[in-house]
Amino acid sequence: MERFTKILTVVLVAAVVVSVVHYVDNTIRYDQFVSDDPNVVTRLIKRPVVPLAWVAYTAALIWAVRQYRARRYDRAALGFAAYSGSGIVGLLHFTDVSPSEFDAFQLTHVIADIVLGIAVLACAAWLAFHSQPSRTPAIDPS
Repeated sequence: MERFTKILTVVLVAAVVVSVVHYVDNTIRYDQFVSDDPNVVTRLIKRPVVPLAWVAYTAALIWAVRQYRARRYDRAALGFAAYSGSGIVGLLHFTDVSPSEFDAFQLTHVIADIVLGIAVLACAAWLAFHSQPSRTPAIDPS
């Protein structure tokens, strides 16, 4: 588990750093990430949703890390899987705007965020399948 913890730490630190860049850029340059005639999904995601989503995803990550440290690996896996959506959701960028319409910086952080989201999801899956379920103490009926 020690080796996994090191890998997980590297993946999570990278994912958080890239997500900060990605979500800040998405918020500041929101209009460059959507087309003039946005699709149904993009119409639902307004500028204020971007930082709020980052906060929600990051809260899931904090909860997952706390579960992991408490050795509640099944719960941690669930939290990491939820956090992975922070990066994987970047795929939605390509449903409304062609990759060729992004500048190199945008394209780089969007793709990096997607790849890291998939890596976080892979770590969550590994944890879910390779750890013992959490054991909660039995309640004493007396």
